[in-house]
Amino acid sequence: MTDQTEKQEQNSELEEKLRQKEKELEETKKELEKLKGEFKKMRDEWETRVQYARRSLEVTNREIAKKNKELAQKNQELSDLKEELERRVEERTKELQERVDELERYYKITVGRELKMKQLKEQVEKLKKQIKKQMNRKVM
Repeated sequence: MTDQTEKQEQNSELEEKLRQKEKELEETKKELEKLKGEFKKMRDEWETRVQYARRSLEVTNREIAKKNKELAQKNQELSDLKEELERRVEERTKELQERVDELERYYKITVGRELKMKQLKEQVEKLKKQIKKQMNRKVM
C-alpha cells in the first residue's frame, strides 16, 4: 500500500470516528435537553411546593398571632375577675367580722344580764328568807 492509500484509510477512519463522536454529541445534547426539561419541571414543582408552604406558614402564623391575642385577652379577663373576687372576699370577710364582733358584744351583754339576773334572784331569795325569819320571830 502506498502512502496515499494509508492516509486515505486513516482519513476514512478519522472521519468515521468523527461521525460517531458527532452522533454521540447529538445524543448527549438530546439527553442534556431532556434532563434540562426534567430539571425545570422539578424546579417548578419545588417552587410551587415552597410557595404553598410559605402561604401555609403565613396563615398558621396569623392564626397563632390571633390565638395569642385571644389568650392575652382571656388572661386579662381572668386577672380582672380574680381581683374582683379578692375584693369581694375581703369585703365579705370584713362584713362577717363586724357581724361576729356584734354578736360577741351581744353575747357579753346577754350573759352579763343573765348573771346579774341570777345574782338578783339569789338576793331576792335571800331577802325572802330573811323576811320570813323575821316574820316568824315576830309571830312567836
